[in-house]
Amino acid sequence: MRLAGLLRLTAIAIALLCWLDPPVVVAPLPPVTADLVLVRSSLDDMPAANGSPVTVAQRVTEAGRTLVEQLGADGEVRVHELHDPLRVPCDAVQPCVIVSGPEPAVRPPADRRGPTFLVTVGDTLSPNVAVRAMDVTATHSAAEGVARIHLRGEGVEGRQTRVRLLDAGAVVGEAAHTWAAGSDAEVRVPWWPFASGTRTLRAEANSEGSDDQTMVDNHARVVVEVADERWPVVVHERRPSWAATFVRRALADDPRMTVAARTDVAPQVSALDSPAAEYLDDAQLDRARVVIVGGPEALTARDVDRLDQFVRQRGGSVVLVPDRPFSGAVLRLVNQRWRERLTEAPESAGTLKASEWLMPEDVSAFDEVIVASETGPAVVLTPAGRGRVVVVGAMDAWRHRGTDEAFDRFWRATIARLAEEAGPPVGVTVNPKWVRPGEDVAVQVSARTVRAITDWTATAHLTCGTGQAMPLRLWPTGGSGTFDARARPDVESSTCVVTARVAGVGEGRTEVQVSSDAPVAGRTGAGLSDVVARTGGMVVAERELSRVVEGLRAGRATDRAPEMRHPMRSFWWMLPFVACLAGEWWLRRRGGLR
Repeated sequence: MRLAGLLRLTAIAIALLCWLDPPVVVAPLPPVTADLVLVRSSLDDMPAANGSPVTVAQRVTEAGRTLVEQLGADGEVRVHELHDPLRVPCDAVQPCVIVSGPEPAVRPPADRRGPTFLVTVGDTLSPNVAVRAMDVTATHSAAEGVARIHLRGEGVEGRQTRVRLLDAGAVVGEAAHTWAAGSDAEVRVPWWPFASGTRTLRAEANSEGSDDQTMVDNHARVVVEVADERWPVVVHERRPSWAATFVRRALADDPRMTVAARTDVAPQVSALDSPAAEYLDDAQLDRARVVIVGGPEALTARDVDRLDQFVRQRGGSVVLVPDRPFSGAVLRLVNQRWRERLTEAPESAGTLKASEWLMPEDVSAFDEVIVASETGPAVVLTPAGRGRVVVVGAMDAWRHRGTDEAFDRFWRATIARLAEEAGPPVGVTVNPKWVRPGEDVAVQVSARTVRAITDWTATAHLTCGTGQAMPLRLWPTGGSGTFDARARPDVESSTCVVTARVAGVGEGRTEVQVSSDAPVAGRTGAGLSDVVARTGGMVVAERELSRVVEGLRAGRATDRAPEMRHPMRSFWWMLPFVACLAGEWWLRRRGGLR
């Protein structure tokens, strides 16, 4: 009967405590509050391991579930599935765990200060070839372009991979690469555009045989601008020069250039290929991209002043084509000391052959040697201000040009490169050129003129499809005539045009492609890893998930905030109360008592 009395007293005590409801003050450690981001990408369907039916997407989901289970009651985890890498749902302070496949295409907020953790899932597949990235140089519709395709191969030593470059489904370039030791390779693919404007190129890598673990990662796309305008080139001669004459003839049939020439054949008598070539005036020098000078020792002081403005302010290129040693006013344009060298037989320098040479004695580290012979540099490019000065020391190369058109090819390639680098009077560049809806675009406007302008007036607009033009706010930079802006196309899929006007100089434009499948700007590996390191997080593989859990627990706050709790208000006290009463009644009945 003692047990029955004890049960009765316990029930009475529970009832009394529930009636009194005494408070209890506790100070527990605060839980970890974190965001868990499960990244979805185009690589979701890749196998997570060799021969495994489990995909990367399934492993990402499983890794997120494991992290939540291991953190347990110590954390409050908000789980997000990320389909748009531009909108990572992590705030600036709370810890954020990003779980992704082997290529994390995520750009976290720039203002993140809280710990950022990256968990990568998926093993290295072998044998397999993947396209890591591609770089395509802008080109002209009448010229060859070059694409550099960066490949990663695993377990493919001795095999050959063929890389094709496609534009709208048509093959525009192709190259092959045979794998040796090592897993990274860069394949140079020459290509020829079949249309001008903004083009989307697709690179595909296909290896011999069909034993690649996956074909999901063997392609990539990029947007490139293909120009179709003709670049203005001026040939200026104060006296007739055979060297400049044959250069002009080499450029005459190039569809990328418009050549205007002036040759002074006698005092007060000039031969003109174009009325615009009569004088080195402001309008002509603003339009021109390259000025080729024949007989440079005959230039007047005014000519040199105008050419110096063209190089330093306009950013153009002056190409000096001498046929005798330098003298006179032109020496102000030449940075090196050039000595004459004559040979009995013609010698080669690249694709040029000559027997009469001008050789530089003091080429600096800032100079670029375009062509060199066995005895030294022959064609030297020197930066000057915004532009460049090129000296071609093969003085009689025109006499030894032969019949293989190597002389013509050299001059066409050299002048085309200089003309492309000089750019138009008003240049507009955007980065990136292929964006997702809602992504910012960096816009830069550069005005180049020989005129001395101290008060620049510039405007810019963004027009998407048939919509209204949206004005852009231009901010001046440190360079004269250079402005920066930010644009955000608010369309789902369209071609947007950025147009800029600079008073007294001209107008420029460029295009931006907006598409939901555009690659992420600043694609991470390196970028996301930098954010992880800066915020005190870590990059781990899926098998090291426990390190992330430990890091989250170690980073939680240690300040204990006192809390007042009422433990007797819990519904669960009804269970021991009823159990005590029932046990006491059963014992009493068993002992013959009521």
